[in-house]
Amino acid sequence: MSFLPNNLKIDIFSRDDIPKKKNLYCTHLFSITHPGNSQPPEGIDDFLSKPIVYKYNFHDVYSKQQLASKLYKVPSFDDVKSIVQAGEDIKLLVEHGEDIRIFFHCQAGISRSTAAACIILNVIFGPGFEMQILQEIYQMRPIMNPNDLMISLADNILNRNGVMINANKKAKTTLRNIYKGSPWILD
Repeated sequence: MSFLPNNLKIDIFSRDDIPKKKNLYCTHLFSITHPGNSQPPEGIDDFLSKPIVYKYNFHDVYSKQQLASKLYKVPSFDDVKSIVQAGEDIKLLVEHGEDIRIFFHCQAGISRSTAAACIILNVIFGPGFEMQILQEIYQMRPIMNPNDLMISLADNILNRNGVMINANKKAKTTLRNIYKGSPWILD
C-alpha cells in the first residue's frame, strides 16, 4: 500500500519500456541517459501530455575504479542539485493539490532512475521517511539498486547527515539477501 498522497503518482522504468508507455499522461519526466546515448528515447513523443522534461547525461558508476577512471562521466554535484531543485518545485505543486505524475527512466530502470525517484521523494517528504521512501520504490521497482553516488550527493545537499546513505545501504543489504546471485545487485 502506497503512502504517497492521492495527487502524486510515480513510475520508474527502463529506456526500452518507453514505447510501451504510449498514450500515458505524465507531468514530469526525468530522462537519464549515458554519454554516447543521449538521443531522446523512442516513444517519448507519444505521451498524451507534454511533460516538463529534466535531462541528465552521466554513466551509472558503482565501483571505485569507475569513479577514478576518466572514461566515465559520473553524476556531479550540479546534476544532483538540479534534481533536488526540481523536487522542491514539484513539492510546491503537490502541496497545492496539483495532480502530479512523474516518470523516471534510465537505461535499465534500476540504478540512476531509482536514485532520482528516491531524491525527489526525500525532498517532498523531508527527513524521517528515508526507509519508507525506499520501500515505496521497491514496491514499484523490485530490481532497484539506487546509485550510491547520487544518494550520497543528495544526502549532503539536503543536510541529512548520512541518513539517506545509511537507509540506502540497509535497503541494499536486504535486497542482496532477496536476490542472491542477481547481476543487478552490485557491490
